[in-house]
Amino acid sequence: MMVLFASPAWCAEDNDHWVASQWAKVMIGPDGRVVDAELQHSTLSPDMQAEIVRRIRQFEFEPAKKNGEAVETETHLSVQLSIEPDGEKMALKVAGANVTVGMVKLPPPRFPRSQLNRSQGAEVELRLAYDTEGKVTNVEITRIEPDLKVFREATLKAAREWVFAPEKIDGQPIAGSALIPVTFEFVSNNSGEIKFPDGGHLKVSRERQRERQLLSSATQLRSIGEEMADGAAAAEHATPAG
Repeated sequence: MMVLFASPAWCAEDNDHWVASQWAKVMIGPDGRVVDAELQHSTLSPDMQAEIVRRIRQFEFEPAKKNGEAVETETHLSVQLSIEPDGEKMALKVAGANVTVGMVKLPPPRFPRSQLNRSQGAEVELRLAYDTEGKVTNVEITRIEPDLKVFREATLKAAREWVFAPEKIDGQPIAGSALIPVTFEFVSNNSGEIKFPDGGHLKVSRERQRERQLLSSATQLRSIGEEMADGAAAAEHATPAG
């Protein structure tokens, strides 16, 4: 595991368990090894980003096939980070990764003013289809709590404007689908930010981080690498996004 230290920008309890994600674009060779990787939209320092990329290069994949032959594949990862108390500081660990869909343009829905005034939030789950250009071709709500029209309309309006980065197999972009969770919530003690001595910072949430998942990926995460050696069982059964 990679362990780095930081001071929290809020008061953390000894038994707190916080999680965060970093998004990465990766190129996978026909042999399943990572040819290239880069973090996207990261707020971490260059040195910390480089360390996470180094870990990503240890991952091993089941590459996509074209006409029965393994080919180079470009896809995206959501790298899960675990932040836990370590004395008076916080330890940051690489905990795993999921193959996911790349995000190009995902402006958040507007919070309905009527519910904002009532301090009422909502949780929405969307299933979207997108074409080879990453444009949304279909969107439906699969779950919403509470089921209110204003939250439905706000979410659907935003989702129709989203743009994804499709997986590329042998240089060819592939249309696909994605399951996207959307949360309308107020600032609470379930979220926070850690600041690192090197100037980087990271937004975190308490014990849960529901990932945006690509549902029809041809690339599957097969094993995690040496940093998960202590959790071999979890690595062997790492859940792909497909």
